[in-house]
Amino acid sequence: MNTTVFESHSIRNQLITGILVLQSVLLLALLKSTPLSLLLGACICIALLLFFFPEFGLALSLTGIVLPQYIFDNLTVPIPTPVIVTYMLLLLGGLILYSFKRAIGTHIPPGILHHIALLIGIVLLVGSLYSRDPDYGRRKLLFYALMNLPVMYLPLLLCEQIRKMKNILLFAFILGLILSVICLFRAQNMPSFSRFRLSDSVNPIWLARSLGFSLLAGLYFISRTRRKSLKIILFTFLPLLFYPLMLSGSRAPFIGLILAVLAFYVFQPQIPLSRKCILSTFAIAGAIVFIVISGSNLAARVSAPTTTDIVSTAGRFAAWLQSFRDFLSSPLIGIGTGSFRIEFFMLTIIYPHNIVLEMTAEHGIVGLCLISAFLILSLRYAFKNIKTYDRAGAFVNTQLSIAVLSLYLYALWNAMFSGDITANPLLWLASGFIWILYKNREKEDKLRKDHEEK
Repeated sequence: MNTTVFESHSIRNQLITGILVLQSVLLLALLKSTPLSLLLGACICIALLLFFFPEFGLALSLTGIVLPQYIFDNLTVPIPTPVIVTYMLLLLGGLILYSFKRAIGTHIPPGILHHIALLIGIVLLVGSLYSRDPDYGRRKLLFYALMNLPVMYLPLLLCEQIRKMKNILLFAFILGLILSVICLFRAQNMPSFSRFRLSDSVNPIWLARSLGFSLLAGLYFISRTRRKSLKIILFTFLPLLFYPLMLSGSRAPFIGLILAVLAFYVFQPQIPLSRKCILSTFAIAGAIVFIVISGSNLAARVSAPTTTDIVSTAGRFAAWLQSFRDFLSSPLIGIGTGSFRIEFFMLTIIYPHNIVLEMTAEHGIVGLCLISAFLILSLRYAFKNIKTYDRAGAFVNTQLSIAVLSLYLYALWNAMFSGDITANPLLWLASGFIWILYKNREKEDKLRKDHEEK
């Protein structure tokens, strides 16, 4: 008892000392410069938020780091590549905090999907040895090791607390709403029939991807809540997320989101098949009408594309054909990590804009088999999760499985049209969540059988 009281007093004294130190630092900064004091205070608040809720930092990094990009575009920061540094600090810092705060061991070990992801990394390493562009090859390898693999292993930290996954989705939804509000204010002075850009360094494609992730996270919370009033409130937020996505004029994220939302609805087990077919048909027709009538920016881009749009679309087809030629030139081991190059309309394309073709061209049959196995097995486990959790009557985990599958399909669609393998970590994150849900289901079944035998 005395030991407990002593420890309580010790923790309280440490907390008071820490607060006094922070107050002294803020006071000295205030004497030096008021803006510096405010900035330091904001950093301390963010640091405390990240300590208590690592999910906030992880969601911020996984939603495309768009908000930090916007902030750095309006601030002069004497740090090289501040966005990448911020991304790594949030992602790796969040993983470290999870490891220490949760104190979770490897109750669910890495499985076949993790092994395949690691083999892809080894193939990237070997391919960098005979790459035509070793600098880009090494950079792809480094970013794959620092971005894709960590988010793949992140769900293992939640293996004993599956429902903690909702915290990441919750913060992704909140960050998406904040981003949407900023976009609405910024879009007021936007020229007609032009793609909306939040700031100079924020690519409209990544903005759309981020908002799509947040919107799918919002759908999960709508599906799992039982209260109609809360469902209505959450539904009112969805147009706020969808509108700036539409303004971005990004076709792949826009179409991918429609398909992911449709999949989210179709895989709901409690809805009759006839209603799914009817409403899906109306949803697709309504989406087409909405694009033509209401989506002025997107419709203008599709019906009357600019020269840039023509180059963008035609360049992708040319890149896909070139990747097939590269595969035929070296079908066994490929041309090497980062070796893909094509000159098109005075534009150098350095990756095929399709991860399957990228792995096939640069790593041959080995790369094709690995990426195909990774994608197909992830889908197989995702469908099994929905089916088994529904049979067990686990409503929350069923909705979580559907949401994760929708995120996976959304990320997969985007990965087939833009970015290289290191620009699609959301696909690896969704695959990691799928695996944990799958193994957690097996663990619950085993515990139930053991209990019945006893």
